[in-house]
Amino acid sequence: MKIWSFARHRAFRRCRREYFFRYCMQHQQDCGNPSLSERVASLKRLKSDENWLLSIFRNEIIDLVKFGQKDISLDRLGDMEYRVNSAFSRDFSRFAATLRNCDPSGDCTVALHYAGVESLQTLHASHLGALRTLFAKFAESPFCHSLLSLEYTSMRDFRSPDSFIWENMELLAAPDLIFSSPDGCVKIVSFNAYSPECGGEWDFRNGIYALYAWQKMKTPPERVNTFSVFFRADSELALLPLPYRMPPGESLEKIAGTAKAMQDFENSTVEACIPKPSLCQACISCAFRTLCW
Repeated sequence: MKIWSFARHRAFRRCRREYFFRYCMQHQQDCGNPSLSERVASLKRLKSDENWLLSIFRNEIIDLVKFGQKDISLDRLGDMEYRVNSAFSRDFSRFAATLRNCDPSGDCTVALHYAGVESLQTLHASHLGALRTLFAKFAESPFCHSLLSLEYTSMRDFRSPDSFIWENMELLAAPDLIFSSPDGCVKIVSFNAYSPECGGEWDFRNGIYALYAWQKMKTPPERVNTFSVFFRADSELALLPLPYRMPPGESLEKIAGTAKAMQDFENSTVEACIPKPSLCQACISCAFRTLCW
């Protein structure tokens, strides 16, 4: 059965070579090049720096909501900072050990992998500073208090994607939080490691989440509210809720079209036939950049 996800769609839209390395090589008998396959497998394990920092952020916010701690006092901020520092230090130490031991099977981020051991101190300071700024801005934002004061009868925390079946496709969905409200509505919240202006098709992703609620929770789209919260790297505006989404029919039509394009690409493409893109900012943050440049 064909698997479709928003992450696959974004990779396909962003760069065909990235999509090939991430999703196709494992299905093409290693393309006759075992050493390349091993290298690709190692690079696929690299984490996006932005998504890693965002995961620390989301886990703390989810705990705030889950355990009903609706006040953001100075003491509470101190507790949050302690837990953030602990999670950050634990992960960063593991990444540093991977670099120092030259372990291709260990955890690491894209920036750390390519910067090397000599840049550990600089990246530690910049990443931790970005994370602290994010939490400070969240605590000050109106959205923080709106989120923590939500009334709900149940809540689901997505630690890994769930799926539903549509027309012989398995569609993956991974919103961060789903709330069932006393009025029978469903509220879906997702956190993003990008700016809303970066062309991320956030209305499409929210449309997919509404389809998920419709198929898995039997909640009609008109009773689903979706919110995207953006972590902006420039720190000018850390969080911005956008309660919009693509209509269900349009979402399904777009899924069908992109699924066909991806399937045609997978069935007919080998790595040597994919032209290298012009070097851009997206290439700098790509795990597979040394396979192109």
